[in-house]
Amino acid sequence: MKRLGKVYSGPYTLRAKAQGNAREPDIFAVMQNNPRQETGKEFIGAADVVVEVISDDSLFRDRVTKFDEYEAAGVREYRLIAPRPERQRADSYVLDADAGRYRPASLEADRIFRSTVLPGFWLDVDWLWQESPNVAEIYETIRRGN
Repeated sequence: MKRLGKVYSGPYTLRAKAQGNAREPDIFAVMQNNPRQETGKEFIGAADVVVEVISDDSLFRDRVTKFDEYEAAGVREYRLIAPRPERQRADSYVLDADAGRYRPASLEADRIFRSTVLPGFWLDVDWLWQESPNVAEIYETIRRGN
């Protein structure tokens, strides 16, 4: 695997702007060339990719508050996963650098999302809804690139 950057998860916090709110995304990735400041268990600056798994009590915070914060700070990809059985949904947004606004990232016909930030990384959205996904098999599939 290439050494492109670091992946973080809780209890590591993200403060997208120096004086902004401290957030604890489910997962976030920071590329090596990202100008950042790390202090203990906190990352200060815009991460390159943020993934949030939405729960009933975080719906507004993840879809509105954090969306606006991450967009304003320059987080390049923002992914939201809502795993509720009655309404499974995965949304991805990519920052339009010229406009400074998120635009929805479309899935390919085979329900594949390809990252614009992490070279070679893609995700079959259907994997998110599998009862007992085989993580090793998924990893190997992504690693092979097919």
